[in-house]
Amino acid sequence: MDNIESRLELVNVAEGMLDLYLDPLILAAGCCNCVRCRLDVKAIALNDFKAHYVVTERGEAMSRAMLAASQSVADITMAITKAALYVKGRPRHK
Repeated sequence: MDNIESRLELVNVAEGMLDLYLDPLILAAGCCNCVRCRLDVKAIALNDFKAHYVVTERGEAMSRAMLAASQSVADITMAITKAALYVKGRPRHK
């Protein structure tokens, strides 16, 4: 295996972009930010957002740039906010 192949991995770029906005939007929605609630919000938002998988480092960079477009940011914001409000009304933590 050469050096490049050893660095390749399958990445959901949409999940990485969602992670950038997750904490501030959870707090803005007034949702609990405990581990359980945070993961519930993330799972619900990811299920509502189209996955975008890449393998190469170049592909990942290009996909991140595409997802950073204003419509993608708006879509991510909407998915997280919707999920945070849902979890806020139905928390599953103790």
